[in-house]
Amino acid sequence: VFVIMPFSETWSHNVYAQLIEPAVRGAGLECSRGDIPVRVGDLSTNIWNEILKAGIIIADVSSANVNVFYELGLVHAVGKDALLLKRKDAALPADFGGAHYYEYSVDKLSEGRAQLQEALLQWSAEYRTFSVKALYGK
Repeated sequence: VFVIMPFSETWSHNVYAQLIEPAVRGAGLECSRGDIPVRVGDLSTNIWNEILKAGIIIADVSSANVNVFYELGLVHAVGKDALLLKRKDAALPADFGGAHYYEYSVDKLSEGRAQLQEALLQWSAEYRTFSVKALYGK
């Protein structure tokens, strides 16, 4: 799972550490994000490689962040599955009006974590990721 989100917002660290990462790991999947991989080349190449490598993307669209929207556009362009997250108090741009997304409250991250973990488990079962992991001995 590759995570796309703004990392400099006041809420970002808690949302990642208490909601996203535990939900991903609880679903038996690996989690990576754009500001953590070892950077060998330029940032765009690293993000592109992470998107291509991931089975599914989680994108938090709670703030109007150009990088998040650009990276989510790349995800859609290559046809990767994406789960969209949004804070309950965040207004989405009109372009996201018909999108399906998972809402969370920053003061109830455990509820959002349970919902996201269940969505990831369903995705994982549908695409039989555990069978693929077994082939690679992971």
